[in-house]
Amino acid sequence: MARKSLALTLALSSTLVVGCAAWDRMTGGGDSGSGAARSATPSFSKADRDGSGSIEQSEAAGLAGIDFSSADRDGDGKLSRSEYEAAAQRK
Repeated sequence: MARKSLALTLALSSTLVVGCAAWDRMTGGGDSGSGAARSATPSFSKADRDGSGSIEQSEAAGLAGIDFSSADRDGDGKLSRSEYEAAAQRK
């Protein structure tokens, strides 16, 4: 009985370790690598936290690589999807 419990524990532990490692690679987590996935600019819909269809300066404040003043091409105080995506490409 003890051997079966040990074998089951080892099998489940191995599955968990492999699953966590795969998740880290997919999401850019962990301490190894360049960290590029973690600092990547989020999609427009994720950046538009209030769902208004544009990104206000307060929403853009914490976004890596987005310079709000240069991204706001039409000077209306918010970023349209096209302004945001162009700024993300320039980063």
